[in-house]
Amino acid sequence: MSAVLLSKPLVTYEGAADSLTSELGILLPEFPDHPQEGIYADNSLSDSSIGITTDSHTLPAGSYNITVYYIAESNMNTLTLRTSDTYHPVVSGYDHISIPKSDGSGYSFAINSLTSLKDLTVTLDFEGDGYIYVTGYKIEGTRHLSSHIIEAAFLILVMINIVVIFLCKHSSKDHIPPKDISKDNSVSFFNNTRSYDIAALIIIIIGALVRMIQLGYIPGWGGVAQDEAFAGYEAYSLLHYGIDSHGYHMPVYLEAWGSGMNALATYLEIPFIKLLGLNSLSIRIPHMIIGILILPAFYGCCKAARNESFGLIGLFILAISPWNIIASRWGLEANLLPAFLVFGMYYMLKAAKNRYMIYPSMICYGLSLYCYAAAWPVIPLIIGCSLIYLIIKRYIYPDKHLFIAILILGIIASPLLLFVLINTDHLVEIVTPLISIPRLTVFRSSEVALTPSVMMQRLCEMFNMLFITQDDGLGVNAVPGYGLYYIIGPIFIVIGLIASVYKIFKSTVTKNDIVSLNTLFIIWFIWCLLHGCLVESDLTRINVIYVPLTYLIAEGIYTVIALTGTLIRPGTNIRLPMITASAIITVLFAICFVKFEITYMSDDYNTDNVMRYDHGLAKCLEEAHELGSEDININILYPLILFEDKIPAPYYIDSVIYKDVHAAFLEPESFGDYNVGSFTDTPPQVDSVYICKANDTESIAYFTDNNMQQTQYGTYIIALIE
Repeated sequence: MSAVLLSKPLVTYEGAADSLTSELGILLPEFPDHPQEGIYADNSLSDSSIGITTDSHTLPAGSYNITVYYIAESNMNTLTLRTSDTYHPVVSGYDHISIPKSDGSGYSFAINSLTSLKDLTVTLDFEGDGYIYVTGYKIEGTRHLSSHIIEAAFLILVMINIVVIFLCKHSSKDHIPPKDISKDNSVSFFNNTRSYDIAALIIIIIGALVRMIQLGYIPGWGGVAQDEAFAGYEAYSLLHYGIDSHGYHMPVYLEAWGSGMNALATYLEIPFIKLLGLNSLSIRIPHMIIGILILPAFYGCCKAARNESFGLIGLFILAISPWNIIASRWGLEANLLPAFLVFGMYYMLKAAKNRYMIYPSMICYGLSLYCYAAAWPVIPLIIGCSLIYLIIKRYIYPDKHLFIAILILGIIASPLLLFVLINTDHLVEIVTPLISIPRLTVFRSSEVALTPSVMMQRLCEMFNMLFITQDDGLGVNAVPGYGLYYIIGPIFIVIGLIASVYKIFKSTVTKNDIVSLNTLFIIWFIWCLLHGCLVESDLTRINVIYVPLTYLIAEGIYTVIALTGTLIRPGTNIRLPMITASAIITVLFAICFVKFEITYMSDDYNTDNVMRYDHGLAKCLEEAHELGSEDININILYPLILFEDKIPAPYYIDSVIYKDVHAAFLEPESFGDYNVGSFTDTPPQVDSVYICKANDTESIAYFTDNNMQQTQYGTYIIALIE
């Protein structure tokens, strides 16, 4: 850190004016033994302000720490730091920070919109009497090593282009894909393609129905969870006001909580909010559609990797998998990732026969980067290794179409590469009327583990979660007792992994023109193991591994069915035992699926988990507004208020005061008519309304002790003085 900010010392204040404007100078890093004479507030300056303006100097881009020291005298209780910046529209004029009695810890603000900045004003609003002293310095950003990993992952996309150039040695208009060693007819359910198509259509219809029925009602009985509420509110704000909750126009990554939120889901929700308004149904429809579209795409991938029978097995397992059904029924933005990776692979395999399919493949792969930032270190590796494998095996020919498609992928990914560079202190924030690449309050690259012991611990935790518990205890990602792919799923994963490794080994000892497409899923699986080492596991953070695991289940089932034929004496009809094995496995999974659906849609399960959603909050807010209260005290998560009350983004930005603007997860102290946080330490006020969760025992006891009128709506309670 540097202790030098500007060149001149603070001028002293003399007289009874309402403000002081000065040039910030060499700012002292330590609290002085005695406050600087003249810089104080006396009775004549109570409830006033001191403004410190850099009106004749240019500050370089970067982050600055401004520390406000004061000694309270009399009734000096409140001090607020406001930074105004006409060049920086994120806060629409003011960024408010409530400052308690200071021990010198300081408060920071960032200047990132330009390489230099003039006319920055820091204003101190205070109430009461006391001495005030201001110091500050520029923060020289410290970088976590994991940020280099994220940058390297994006640069792999550039390396893919280089590899393709070197592989492109010949030009052939009549490229014929090589034989796929994994293709066989050891398992055949039907005698014609039409029968397979009909069976696939039936499975897709069943899969679509279980993803559509009561979509806006279950889960949550019509309520929404905090993450889907925030994504939906950002979509609503961008639709109606052209900015998100932090004032950014068309951000490539949402600042949201402060440490960010993936943006693709928000943009996909906008047209449905336009048609249906902001509600649980409109924000879940795009997730449902993507959850249905992944079914035929995965069927196509499995069919290409083996045959139609294997495609049906893979389709059936995915259609009834709890992880995909649940992910399709609520609006968590990260849940889109597996589908877009499958879309990319599907079109990449299609490109073997139709080279133009490489364009939608790279577009889908590019969009996958906007689904979930936690998977950024491995997504380029999955794409790059898969593509290079297919090129080396001559399954895809490296022509100009491939080169242009990869260039398109790089263009799609480039805003996120800039985003990483901005948030690792290489570049300044980019804010334009058309697109914004924001600098987050906190860039959570430090959450990535890099020490061997922690990486091994996280890998073990991931294996335990995937194969033993199949649950993370959060209640929104899995139904206890059914897990991700039912209790019998891991058995077939092990069998499928052994069979896949054998086929890969077989392909390496044969001719170079032999390709095994199941290698693509093993590549995917292997890089997901690295991902599990880097991030702390829950069922959302590791969702990139679900597709290869589903493929391995299908591989295991196919292997078991095929092996039943080899156990029959030569000359005997092997079709009957294979059909029997298929029927037994199908019935086992079908029973699990039916029981899962009954449980997932039941009142008992939803009652146990409804507290995770805002069921009943809309009714509480409606009653509060009908009472005409302008002082609504809420001890609940603020994105739920933004979502249900549809607060205009400009109004929210102008009125919000955060408790700590540098926290990874921002917590407002207040905005508009709302006071956020616990209210049990102050007496209830007449004409004030209080809202809390129905399981908030402390707040409910507060209502009871103060003889307040309580009314419960769903999972919320509204109270006021009778």
